[in-house]
Amino acid sequence: MPRTTGYELSYVRVFDTPNGRMIRMVTNRKLRPGEAWTDGPSMDYTLSAFEININNNGKHTGTVYPSAKISLSPEGRIVVEPWETPWTLVNIDDKVK
Repeated sequence: MPRTTGYELSYVRVFDTPNGRMIRMVTNRKLRPGEAWTDGPSMDYTLSAFEININNNGKHTGTVYPSAKISLSPEGRIVVEPWETPWTLVNIDDKVK
């Protein structure tokens, strides 16, 4: 898309939870030139995933998977396999009240 600063989201879903709602997002990740040049194992982890928990108590948290593979288990559940250590998000501020 013209005039955008990021990547297009490939998947966005909002789920109701007992404490609020959960937002899951997936996008293609930018491959660094060194990764492409060496064609190492990280080349198999072409996605970035985000999970944000919006809690009714105002304490929002989340997780970022900077590079990951995503698949379905035999039971039909989403499986995220990270290449790097996931980042934990805490104290997410909800400016919209």
